[in-house]
Amino acid sequence: MNMDIDNIDEFIVIDKRIDAAEEQEADSRREHLHERWNFGGLMLAQRKGKQLPKGVMAKLVEATGKSETELSFRARFAERYPTEDEVCTAIQTLGSWRQIKKSLPKPAVDRPKPAPKQHPQHDTVVELHDQGATRQEIAEATGINPRSVDRIVREERIEETALAEAAPVDWNTIPGNQRAKLDRAKVAIRKQLEKEFRTRLLAEGDQYRAQCDESVKAYKAELDRQATAMNAIRDEERRVYKLGIGVARARGLITPDEYNVIRSCLHPDSRASVTDEKLATAFRVFNDPRIRALLVKEI
Repeated sequence: MNMDIDNIDEFIVIDKRIDAAEEQEADSRREHLHERWNFGGLMLAQRKGKQLPKGVMAKLVEATGKSETELSFRARFAERYPTEDEVCTAIQTLGSWRQIKKSLPKPAVDRPKPAPKQHPQHDTVVELHDQGATRQEIAEATGINPRSVDRIVREERIEETALAEAAPVDWNTIPGNQRAKLDRAKVAIRKQLEKEFRTRLLAEGDQYRAQCDESVKAYKAELDRQATAMNAIRDEERRVYKLGIGVARARGLITPDEYNVIRSCLHPDSRASVTDEKLATAFRVFNDPRIRALLVKEI
């Protein structure tokens, strides 16, 4: 059964746009892969021998913001495909940066070079020892004191072990089961480090909170001290104020007799006739706080 599509032209237009977008995307991908190859070629041109001069990689990382691993891949990319034809073929065949990185050979593992032997005859001693020669036979063959043979062999074994342990591990040569054990060990170490970090972080947090609590307590104590001092000053001012009001409202603070007693005590001509009783009465009246509030001018 034949069916006509009224808007077939719309389908064709959209399909052409899809083809154009895919072609543009492919061109863009090829372009950024080619630019990575150009970048790597510039890095190779900076090499002195097989290595970049000291500090060059760090400057490139800082300038570009890319990781050292990414930049190393670009250099290896340019080294693996040195010509324009080769890199175009690789880009066309592999199609993505991820696939290109997988195609690159693994970098050579630099193993530490053993230090030059200070005593070359030590190699002969170890070789004869490994062949089963006795200590006396080794001493006669090398001219070394027999008592030094065991020490030399022991020192050489220690040096060989140290060099072997110091050599970096090539992960790609480790058997699968051992690689799995190492991966589990790395996970365990990472978890332990994270646990220690969290513990230290919590301890520092507790210490900081304790310091903050002490600071808050000291601040509150100082506020309380200042408040107590201000309350004492305010209470004294209130007391003096009330006393002043009492003095102001009073029509007389002492009686005429009390006034005469004080006057007679103060008169120069009556000192001989002043009794202790009069002095006590005068002191009691004169010591009244209202009298002080009325007579004394505060400075």
